[in-house]
Amino acid sequence: MPDFCARGTLHKPSVPTWSALVYYSRTRSIKRSRLVYDMAAEQNPYMTERTGRRRGAHFAPQPTPAPEPPKKRRLKRILVILLALVLLAAGGCFVGWRVLGHGEALPGVSEILSRLGIGGRTVAIALDGEEVRIPVDSTVQEVFDLQQPAVTPGDLLSVSGGVLGEGKGEAFAAVLDGREVPFAEAGSTIVPEGATLSFSDGADITEDYTSETVTTSTPKLVRQVSEGTVESDLMQTGTVQYIYQWGKQGSKEVRTGSVSGETADGEVVEGQDCIIMCQDIRPDDDEKLVALTFDDGPTTYTEQYLQILDRYDVKATFNLIGEQVEDHAEAVRATCAADNQVASHGWNHPNLITLGEDDLRAQLTDTFDVIKRAADYDTSTIRAPYGIIDIDVWLRSGGRMSLSVCWTHDSEDWKLPGVDTIVSNCTGTMAPGSVILMHDGGGDRDQNLEALPRIIEAWQAAGYRFVTVEELMASDSSIPSECAATYRPMPEDATWPTEKAE
Repeated sequence: MPDFCARGTLHKPSVPTWSALVYYSRTRSIKRSRLVYDMAAEQNPYMTERTGRRRGAHFAPQPTPAPEPPKKRRLKRILVILLALVLLAAGGCFVGWRVLGHGEALPGVSEILSRLGIGGRTVAIALDGEEVRIPVDSTVQEVFDLQQPAVTPGDLLSVSGGVLGEGKGEAFAAVLDGREVPFAEAGSTIVPEGATLSFSDGADITEDYTSETVTTSTPKLVRQVSEGTVESDLMQTGTVQYIYQWGKQGSKEVRTGSVSGETADGEVVEGQDCIIMCQDIRPDDDEKLVALTFDDGPTTYTEQYLQILDRYDVKATFNLIGEQVEDHAEAVRATCAADNQVASHGWNHPNLITLGEDDLRAQLTDTFDVIKRAADYDTSTIRAPYGIIDIDVWLRSGGRMSLSVCWTHDSEDWKLPGVDTIVSNCTGTMAPGSVILMHDGGGDRDQNLEALPRIIEAWQAAGYRFVTVEELMASDSSIPSECAATYRPMPEDATWPTEKAE
């Protein structure tokens, strides 16, 4: 037995080639054939190159790999086929993306089929006058992508109107069943079966921008006298003075483009002056209307006046002194409940032209507030104490009042001239639009209680109807209806002037 087989424990090779090698070596002399050595070295890696002997007795020779089973070969073929199909599908999706997606995100297979009109239910619509079929529940955007109508997209514009990018505006404009579809809603607006849809060129859009508001003008206070109204040096000019127009601050929006860096004017608000109109009341068609007014209330006389007015079905206007309201709150509530008009006569009957800004505004605001608390009645109407008011009073008022009422007939009842004189003073020179002044407080008013029925009867006998001042102003169409309102607070967007016009 050869040396390389004799050492150690002999493990019989399981490979036929190894067995042949052992047999061959036994029948030859100790001189080994080069062929045997080569074969042994090839079949047994554990033999040394020099001696041809094993490097260890515990190592088995490497077996010759068995041929692959048929099932494994079939599995490989299947994997190759599947890989080819995957590559083919990917190529098809890429082609669909290029042909149908036009550079958009890669669509899925179902989306490609939908765009091609295969797979899934379709409905008929009228598109630009022609019948077409689209996948059910398609949006306006999807119909546009599928049909590709020949429209031109809008441009991207700078804040000053220059073109920053052609075709970078809205892709199209759409009208669905007669209603314009905002471009931002095109992707969510479903096109129903039988709908009429049309596309047209897209709108331009403006670049994003930042903005700031710049003041361009401030209002001034302007006094105007209506045609036919006589100026007065001492007392209020005109039977009524009212805010004809509220002042507004002029401003403009300055926009700075985020892309172009350009600046341009945006929204512009035109400023306007505040106008105080002095005007006598002239009812349309000379309708016989007269207003009865009472100053210096409320007092203990108020309820008696209300009883007389109710007996003759007459409405009047009561101008209240603020500091007296809480003590006669019930009388104020009864006055309002009878649909009479209520206004301010100052907190404590001051001459308004002598007051500074803060005191004047307190006189107005405090009286309006106490009337509101007593009777839940809103008013911004006043009668200036002594009938004295000028443009400077209006300027200092800060917009707290909207209407000042004077008179045409002064009873002079405060002089206690006697009942006949009071009646005569209140009924002389009757004319449509007359305003009668009487007093509810400030002294003994027993003469007024006796004179009032006679005054009412005289005017009614002449064909006149008694109304509130608000109703009397409303009868004159030259006075804007909103200006006649008892309560007219300054609008939020108005600005009160700080100076008079020249």
